[in-house]
Amino acid sequence: MKISKKVIILSFLCLGISFISSAQESKVTIEFKNAETAVKLIRTYTEALQTL
Repeated sequence: MKISKKVIILSFLCLGISFISSAQESKVTIEFKNAETAVKLIRTYTEALQTL
């Protein structure tokens, strides 16, 4: 009984590790058409806040 519990726990642990490692492989990028305009807007906004 102890061996079967260890085997079950070990198999779930290996399964969990495989899910974690596969989740870290996906790459997410944030690219959109008006990125340059948005960056300029954010920069001017933060500069305006700093001058207050």
